[in-house]
Amino acid sequence: MMSCCCCLGPTCKEEFHWRTFGLAYNKPNHFHEAQWSWPKAFYVVHCLFWALWNTAFIIASGFWSTTWYTTEDNKIKWFVYLTNWAYFMITIHSIYKLCTVIHYSRTKSADGNSNMPVPLKIQWIISNISYTIALATTIAYWGVIYDGGVLHPISIMTHAINSVYVIADIIFGAQPIRVYHGIHPVLFGAIYAAFTVVYDVLGGTNAKDKPYVYSVLDWSASWSDSLIYYVIIGLVLIPISHLILYAIYRARLCVYLYITSDDEDSRKDNGLEKDGKEGMEIKNPVFTNDNGESYGTL
Repeated sequence: MMSCCCCLGPTCKEEFHWRTFGLAYNKPNHFHEAQWSWPKAFYVVHCLFWALWNTAFIIASGFWSTTWYTTEDNKIKWFVYLTNWAYFMITIHSIYKLCTVIHYSRTKSADGNSNMPVPLKIQWIISNISYTIALATTIAYWGVIYDGGVLHPISIMTHAINSVYVIADIIFGAQPIRVYHGIHPVLFGAIYAAFTVVYDVLGGTNAKDKPYVYSVLDWSASWSDSLIYYVIIGLVLIPISHLILYAIYRARLCVYLYITSDDEDSRKDNGLEKDGKEGMEIKNPVFTNDNGESYGTL
């Protein structure tokens, strides 16, 4: 039996090639198709379900519960919380992906094309941000913030089901994850931290009229403590969350490789080739520039 270490080993070194910072990928169809041999309609239904689900809950999150704000005027402060930024990105991602899946399923313009269309590059960036920030939010909430009190359905949705969606989307879809793309959610976290600094300096308050958005990011009270928390969350937790999702992606490839070990057509379609010495080995798609020219493997 082939081990996952065996199939992962040869490609781990190549994963850290500097070109993986970019968005080149020679199998764009992986961004709008399932990893598994399912009818396209099934994957469309999967994407449609999550787009509707996330849209419904992000709307409900501002109105369903009245415990998160003190006055009607404070409802607008829904937009200052990282949890809501994260769920907004998840919602944008699910809607955007539904559109690309439907579009490319109908036109087939990305099939057999070694150039990454711009819409799919945008989808990749949105995925990198929304996936990782969602998982980081989940870990931070259950690991630090939750104190064992009564849970509202919206809180469960934005701090638990969000990551269920992310993991399901990674497992079901064929879209790849790159280690270096963790820079995208890190930059997103830096933008949010900068927002909290500006908001604090301008005298902003949260929905309960406290002089900060989060008590751990109370820049006016203590710059040093707030900076430490930012480093822990933005430069440690977010990268770790991205690596966790990368590991799930690699595990998905190993499972797929094992299941399709006798299906050569499926392996080739997913960039998997046979290795005479080790049995089966994962081969990532080659890099391609804007002219479709290849210059090495991922």
